[in-house]
Amino acid sequence: MIRKNISLKKDDLKKIESIVDKHEGNLSAAIREVINFADYAINKFGDLESIKKIDGSTKGVVFPKGILIWLLTQTEGCLPDFETIDSITEQCEIEKRRDISCNLSCMVGLCEKLSVEYEIRFDNKAKYDKVQGHDNGQKDKNPHGIEIDLHGERLQTEFIAKVISCILGTSCILGGKGGYILSNVSKHASFISMRFDQGGSYEDIREKLIKYFGNRHVMTHEIFDKPVFWNNVITSTMEWSDIQKHKFPKIYDQKR
Repeated sequence: MIRKNISLKKDDLKKIESIVDKHEGNLSAAIREVINFADYAINKFGDLESIKKIDGSTKGVVFPKGILIWLLTQTEGCLPDFETIDSITEQCEIEKRRDISCNLSCMVGLCEKLSVEYEIRFDNKAKYDKVQGHDNGQKDKNPHGIEIDLHGERLQTEFIAKVISCILGTSCILGGKGGYILSNVSKHASFISMRFDQGGSYEDIREKLIKYFGNRHVMTHEIFDKPVFWNNVITSTMEWSDIQKHKFPKIYDQKR
């Protein structure tokens, strides 16, 4: 047993009051529990700075990877609403949302959370290995063209690709300028390459988004906009068993 003198302020004692009560006033035991917890957290997340970022990354609902894959599968070919995209960049101050480095830092965060590797190239060949906090001057902040490569599992890379495409498409529109419009997309089994050019109207940007990432978007929005009509159409022209067979084929086959 090693004995050392430590100094604690009243605020420090108040923070661990519940742990001290748990150990019936034994301060040494409470401190040991705090140390054990800190050791566990550092081993799991790497360092104290990473732990501090957890609060920002766990807002909302946290669910297992299997549920995430299911969610991405069900929303494949659908584009997120711009209100949802706006909520992703809400951590940026309004005046900074038109700053490309602020918007790309949101993409970096998504990539890190979904274990997707990224590479960003600008027209002046500058390369951002770490966008957040990086500043090479005004030319780099708002380049005329951007190329982004994403490497990882297909569902994750395509999800991030369409989200960042929406973010870049709306970022400069908020500032009264044309947004970044998709000029080329190359999809492969393990990576996606995208090219963006500055200057595009809302209609042009949306058309390109639907072309490359929203093959189901128009169809699903049509159904959501007229749920009563489409429900009547489906139920009046098809037996319920056929609907079940289409939606739950494994369960339907077992009942036969």
